[in-house]
Amino acid sequence: MTDTQVTAKFDQYGRYVLPDPETGEERSWTRATTVANTLADRFGLEQWAKRNVVLGIAAREDLYALAVSCKPEDKDQLNRIAAAAEEAAKAHTGANLGTALHRITERVDRGEDMDIPDQWRPDVDAYCQALVDNHLIVDPDWMERIVVLPEYGIAGTLDRLLYIGKKGGMGIIGDLKTGQDVVRYGMTEIAIQLAIYANATHVWNGVDYEKMPPVYTDRALVIHLPVGQGRCEIHQVDIRAGMQALRAALWVREWRKRRDLSEPYKSPLAEISPLGTPTGKEVVAADDADDDW
Repeated sequence: MTDTQVTAKFDQYGRYVLPDPETGEERSWTRATTVANTLADRFGLEQWAKRNVVLGIAAREDLYALAVSCKPEDKDQLNRIAAAAEEAAKAHTGANLGTALHRITERVDRGEDMDIPDQWRPDVDAYCQALVDNHLIVDPDWMERIVVLPEYGIAGTLDRLLYIGKKGGMGIIGDLKTGQDVVRYGMTEIAIQLAIYANATHVWNGVDYEKMPPVYTDRALVIHLPVGQGRCEIHQVDIRAGMQALRAALWVREWRKRRDLSEPYKSPLAEISPLGTPTGKEVVAADDADDDW
């Protein structure tokens, strides 16, 4: 089996750097996850992050001392302190466990021999059983593939391509999620993300572009495997709605770039007397101006 995973290049803003399919010249591509997060309600996540910073600083005297030594303009240092505080509060423990489980399932799907630790066995068994029960087949050659949607200048890495019943024919985009509440709170972003992958037209193999295989563009799958719970559920996602939301997200991104929405104010009064008080003529003009206003 050929390893189809490709190491991507990124620019200083974290965007993919890939050749343009038409010109062959390298350019930056907005990440699918960045666009998908445009319409997200981040309040709960931001509050959680703030709480972790507070807990982390309370847990480490050195971080508190560093914070006291900073001035408001020491932005880089304060950012490093905040990151260290989150780590001290074990803010990313759940994410790290999820990443580990995700990689284990990838190796299982690739048919690799491995000794699965006992703590992961219930989760892996639940994942495999869910695929069997739903007659889903993972194509190991289409895991973690970089795809681009030139129409919108977006690139991303699709998680999985699956087939229903037997390999071949129409594929369906799938994404394994290991977060506890991702289905409840994250589906608006996920629908956009999966819509991007399903509507992508080119696949980067590290040297050149390949064509995207035929896949459903009206539906995709989320494989929900919450870490440590020994259960797995398959959810069908409406990615037609995801495409509608993608267009709205792109509009919002363009709206945020607008810099032409204001200009210096000019009074409708044509003239002002030397004393700064409108003359009789100007008062009449002002009354007329009110009608125009």
